[in-house]
Amino acid sequence: MLFLAVLLNVFINPGGSNRLFSKITDPCEQIKSHVIAATLFTKDSIYRMALAQIKNAFVVDQYEHCISFGKDAANNIIASPVSNGSATSGKVPAIANAFADLHNHPNITPPDAGDFYGLADINKNNRDHKTRFVVTVSGM
Repeated sequence: MLFLAVLLNVFINPGGSNRLFSKITDPCEQIKSHVIAATLFTKDSIYRMALAQIKNAFVVDQYEHCISFGKDAANNIIASPVSNGSATSGKVPAIANAFADLHNHPNITPPDAGDFYGLADINKNNRDHKTRFVVTVSGM
């Protein structure tokens, strides 16, 4: 199985505005640091372990699964237990100081509007939860 991770990220106006998007002179420069940080995180052992757990859970039942990432009191990255979903949806598990989540799409579908809107909804209540990784089967 080939898995492709796709990143969705909510960018918050650093000026403190509640708007998700603002006028951006150079959008590539605006997001560069976020892309670098997300890419580095995918190389972290916590992320790699979570990805393996989701892949293994998928092999067992062909359902959607999700893991959240947060930080403990010492600012160390932590991961939630795997949340088991259904054939078409899953629930993002709660975790202390959440900043990202990872889930798979069992039906070989790419990330959709629900993935983005779900992330935006979580971000309304937790401004630090800005990133969603979506893993698709067969690289689609």
